[in-house]
Amino acid sequence: MTQRPLSELAKHMLPVAKLLWGDPRPHAKSNEVRFGDGRTIDPTKGTWYDHPAHLGGGVLDLIKAERGLEGRAAIEWMAENGLEIEDRRPPLPPRSNAPIAARAPQGGDDARLPPGVPPHAEMTAAYDYNDEGGEFIFQVCRFEWVDPEKGNEKTFRQRRKDPNVPGGWSWSVKGCRQVPYRAIELVEAIAAENIVFIVEGEKDVENLNVLGVPATCNAMGAGKFPEPLLEFFRGANVVIIPDNDEPGRKHKDTVATRLHGVAARVRVLELPDLPPKGDTSDWIAAGGTVDQLYQLVEEKARDWRPADDYKSKFGAVVLADLDKPGAEHEHLIKGILTRGETSMLVGPSGSGKSFLATHMSLCIARGEPFLTVTAGARKYEPRVRKGGVLYIAGEGARGLKKRLRAYLQYWKADPRTVPFVLLTLPVDLHGSEEPTQHLIDEIKHYGRAFAAEHGVGIELVVIDTLSSSTPGANENASDDVSRILGRCHRVAETTNTAVMLVHHMNASGQRERGHSSLRANVDSVIEVQKSENAKDANGRILRSAKITKQKDGEDGIHWQFVLPSVKLGEDLDGDPITSCVVDLPAAGEEAEQGQAKVYEMRGQNSRLIFETLLQVRRERGQTTPVGCSAPIEERVVHIGDWREAFERRAPFDDEDTPERRQERVKKAMQRALTDFQNLRLIQYDNPWIWLTGRPVKGFSYRMDWKPQHEREAEEPPPPQADEDNFNAEF
Repeated sequence: MTQRPLSELAKHMLPVAKLLWGDPRPHAKSNEVRFGDGRTIDPTKGTWYDHPAHLGGGVLDLIKAERGLEGRAAIEWMAENGLEIEDRRPPLPPRSNAPIAARAPQGGDDARLPPGVPPHAEMTAAYDYNDEGGEFIFQVCRFEWVDPEKGNEKTFRQRRKDPNVPGGWSWSVKGCRQVPYRAIELVEAIAAENIVFIVEGEKDVENLNVLGVPATCNAMGAGKFPEPLLEFFRGANVVIIPDNDEPGRKHKDTVATRLHGVAARVRVLELPDLPPKGDTSDWIAAGGTVDQLYQLVEEKARDWRPADDYKSKFGAVVLADLDKPGAEHEHLIKGILTRGETSMLVGPSGSGKSFLATHMSLCIARGEPFLTVTAGARKYEPRVRKGGVLYIAGEGARGLKKRLRAYLQYWKADPRTVPFVLLTLPVDLHGSEEPTQHLIDEIKHYGRAFAAEHGVGIELVVIDTLSSSTPGANENASDDVSRILGRCHRVAETTNTAVMLVHHMNASGQRERGHSSLRANVDSVIEVQKSENAKDANGRILRSAKITKQKDGEDGIHWQFVLPSVKLGEDLDGDPITSCVVDLPAAGEEAEQGQAKVYEMRGQNSRLIFETLLQVRRERGQTTPVGCSAPIEERVVHIGDWREAFERRAPFDDEDTPERRQERVKKAMQRALTDFQNLRLIQYDNPWIWLTGRPVKGFSYRMDWKPQHEREAEEPPPPQADEDNFNAEF
């Protein structure tokens, strides 16, 4: 079928309107001709609008609305009324190596640059996105600048009209309806049964439009083709022309997948002789003609089929392919860190978390054994996979340099053999996408460099700390946390590295700071604690680390470590310059029950109240609710349940009134609550209580609770306080 330029339809808007609506009102404007009953047309755009009915569109939409004719029937009606559509194509413009068509910025005089665009950038083009009725929705702006290191750079930003901001434009299209570029012409081309071309950018659409070829694209570039666009292509004959690069090929698959079953036919045409990253505009600039384009469609375009072309975005593996080569679960430090996943190392200030992160990183970079760890009753030295490490020191880069020097000295390591790179400036994971892409580029660069020099690529990226890499983010906002973690996952997936986030504890020291989705959306969590009293045989403070979440491994793996001091030299005053390293505790270091001294509780009533708390925890405890500062995996008790259970078990004097007894129980509970917190046996976030885990002689924290009659048959009865002791103690 012969293709018709879109302008051939649009130029008939006025005569079609006169045929259907009669003569217009006098005093028409060039871009607005009024008819009766609130109907207008814009001859310059080839559009109409019926204001009372809230309907509008192009020439064929008007014929459909007034005569019920569609597609070929509408074209024939126009011919019957003397409105022939000339079958011609315009001559090619002069040949040039530069892009043939580039629209100048239009539609606004806002001099403000959008976020993430450098101040010396220039807006070189602006493209209006109008709906099928010609109504302006938003604009895509092209910015170009010269980077001293990278050369010519470009980016695209979207904006909408907003009279409430300076300049009249808002650099956001959130909430705007998504439509294809040149929607009116697209609708008319499909109605006329023309082939429509989908290309990657507005510049390509404009260049094809100059040649009289119907084309469109979506806003926001490759990888995007939102659901609202699909209805425009129902029944269309589509040819997708991808750019000659990996994003272009992926975009082709995205568009074809979504149009499959919507469009009548979907074909893919890869233009010949394109340079790397070349596009449709490059092909036209090199001499491509309209006739050649349609000849290529007939000879080279292939029908897109899901079975042949579809590539899962989620790494799908059918059972029959289970043993074929593919990504597997591989450890960097066995049982602790996994390749390609995101983990979090969290601890309070002064706990040694950054020292531990540095030690883990350098063990991987050197391929040297890690510390001895404990898993259940088994102790072992986890196997380490050697690989390059990129460490982002967003906080205290100078201090980290000292730690690295101390490590090299203490462990007698040759820095020339260690594939480790330190980034001394933070990476913004919260603002624009640009810093994340720069980080990915940096990882790939050092991955290639380390592969050439050391035979290994980058395996681990450490972000120390998370807060320093997320300026302006609200840690308690789900949207902000999701954006940050999404970028961390993107880094891990794009570079096939493990990403470890070093993060702070909250004010109570019971869990990491921020929204609960932070823990929920990382693959593993390592918690670091500093013991208050326990020391090793050399008098060094014990610190401990424990895996409290492991997606595909064993929870509860733990180990202890100390931070020996290393003298690096002397300053100008002769004072020592020191730092610390991570090492195993000296022999005999383990405190009783791990870290805390066993507490022996005295007083029958204290024992009764504590035993009641354990019973309520077994019987009525629940997982940490939203808003409670207890660790997510903790089992918490409502203080009302604890008080009610103790009231049932407290001794009763026959001479007591119910009111007097209730008051005595209340005071006893208040005293116990204060004492147990001071002894660090419990934590309290009204109304929730949870155990710290400090061992108490004669009590078990086991959760395998049994019914009362079974426990009474196996254990001695719980202590009961007599009335005299109850009065004396409380």
